[in-house]
Amino acid sequence: MAEVEIRVPEIGESVNEVTLSAWLKQDGDYVEMDEEIAEFESDKATLEFPSPEAGKLIIVAEEGEDLKVGDLVCKIDTSASKSSDSESSSTTEEKSESKEEDESKQEETTKETDQEGDMDVQEPEPKGKPGKVEDAVVPEIGESINEVTLVDWLVEDGDIVELDQEIAEFDSDKATLEFPSPFAGKIEFVANVGDDLEIGAVVAKIDTGFAGASSST
Repeated sequence: MAEVEIRVPEIGESVNEVTLSAWLKQDGDYVEMDEEIAEFESDKATLEFPSPEAGKLIIVAEEGEDLKVGDLVCKIDTSASKSSDSESSSTTEEKSESKEEDESKQEETTKETDQEGDMDVQEPEPKGKPGKVEDAVVPEIGESINEVTLVDWLVEDGDIVELDQEIAEFDSDKATLEFPSPFAGKIEFVANVGDDLEIGAVVAKIDTGFAGASSST
C-alpha cells in the first residue's frame, strides 16, 4: 500500500486556520486527481479542496473540525485501482438498462393489445411519467459571491428541459450569469424573478421522469 498524506494547504497570508465543513466523498471512495473531495471554511470564504492524487480516500479529519495550515486531512492510497468501482458501476448500469428494456417491451405489448382490441381509438403517446424529483440549486460561483438575484427565467414553468440547457439568469455584484439545468426533465419553478438567493438555495425542481420527452406547444 502506498499512502500519500494530504494536509491543509497554504490558502493566504492571513489565513492560518480553516474548518472542515463537509466531505464531498466518503471514506473508502476512489477519487481522481483534482477531484473535489472536501469543503473548507475560513473567516473569508468557503473553499473546495481538490485531491492532489488519484486513489482510495482514507478520511482522517472529521466534519466540523478546526484545522491549521499543515494539519493532516486525509490519506490517499495511490496503489488502489478503480477497477472494482468501475465493475460495480458497470453492473448497476447494465441492470438499469435491462430494466428499461423490459419496461419498454411491456409498453409496446400493451399498445399492440389496445390497437388490436379497438383499431378506431388512438391513444395519445405519453410524454413522460413522474420519476425522481431533483433540486436545482444555486451553484458556487466564486469565493467572494454568497448571494445572487434571479433576474429572469429563460424557460416556462412546466417545460421539459435538457441537461445543461440555460434555464435562468442570475445577477451578482460582479456579473450576470446564465444558469444551466443540472438535470433533464420537467421543470417546476420554486424561486421567483427578483428573489435574492444564497448559494445552495433551491431554484427549481426537475422531474427526471420526463427526461427526453418533447415539450407541448
